[in-house]
Amino acid sequence: MIFVELSMLFCFGPADIFGGLAYLYDTSPKGGYTKLFGDPKNHYPKATFRQYFGVWLILRTRSRNYEAERNRAGSLCWKRLAKMKAQC
Repeated sequence: MIFVELSMLFCFGPADIFGGLAYLYDTSPKGGYTKLFGDPKNHYPKATFRQYFGVWLILRTRSRNYEAERNRAGSLCWKRLAKMKAQC
């Protein structure tokens, strides 16, 4: 997932609840982009950026760790199945 999607997910919930990616990238006053970052013509505070970046960094790192663990567990499972099949 990219930065905007993860920030929206963590701070407000899944974008699908609000209308999907079209809502998320809508820069109108009622759109998701404005809800997340404020007025697109003005910069938002550095503290907000740091918060969103921290969320993104943690979730992305956790996602990669989970994927690596899942792949490792999956390969162990397949090895066990192959061993059981060989014994039959």
